[in-house]
Amino acid sequence: MPVDIIVRYDTNGYTHTNLEKDQRGVYKKGYPVIMRDLPHQGWADSEGLPKFIIFRVTNAYASDIEEWMQNTFGASLTSSWERRLNYEVVNSNLSIDGFRLRVFSMNPGVPSINYPEGRAGIIKENVENFINNWGGSVVTFAPNSVTFDISVFNALKSVGFWEFNPSLLEFNELSYIQAGGIHQVEVDYSAIPNVIPEQAENIIIEKNGIIDNHVGNVITFTITRQDVLNEFKKEVAQAIEGTIFRRQFKVSEAISDNVAAEGGLKEVTLAQVQNYIINIADQSF
Repeated sequence: MPVDIIVRYDTNGYTHTNLEKDQRGVYKKGYPVIMRDLPHQGWADSEGLPKFIIFRVTNAYASDIEEWMQNTFGASLTSSWERRLNYEVVNSNLSIDGFRLRVFSMNPGVPSINYPEGRAGIIKENVENFINNWGGSVVTFAPNSVTFDISVFNALKSVGFWEFNPSLLEFNELSYIQAGGIHQVEVDYSAIPNVIPEQAENIIIEKNGIIDNHVGNVITFTITRQDVLNEFKKEVAQAIEGTIFRRQFKVSEAISDNVAAEGGLKEVTLAQVQNYIINIADQSF
């Protein structure tokens, strides 16, 4: 100890014309940039005023601050505010390998008039198309919560799985082992002209299916429920998850201005830094 925290100060008034891109991509006054224990090699000349200010915490290591951040917020001081999804099994019917699931954002932020689900929450429209594309159906929705039904065999016959309209494919489930959720499925693609056999196989292999047989225009493959559900969740995550703000935490502009007025470096205690930190997710938008 001590530890230096470098914080963005002068942004030259830069903003992006697109509000969402501005929020997730642009450094704002008061955003922490990096943290280093002393002694270190020092900051470059450009990492002081006018662009940056430094808080020197005299009675802590960087690890102490990070431990407090994780225990208090579950995030690092310099982390961005990310939308991250999670799923809850409401109920299931394993005889048909069907599930009622609830999907929600784990870090939605404070509900507001503009964002009743929270700034990083989800709404029905975020995920409904993906649910439908994978053969599921929305049951209910609430702020930051969508409940839906999905079955593995329906998912195996869906646009989401095949990445094209599979209406001309003929499906036959040859076997289903409930323990482990293992499905063996036969797919006849003879109604589709000019199919390249390797391309059909690759779609299945990319989703962790195992090709058991491929004779003529009929493919037989085995796949588990977990692999199917994982593919669905991965597709939703790629489209919905992501950065909401460049930083989740900041120091107020007033405190930043005070530090700048004092020369750009302020010695503080760990307790003071803890009091300075604002969680952007706790603000109303």
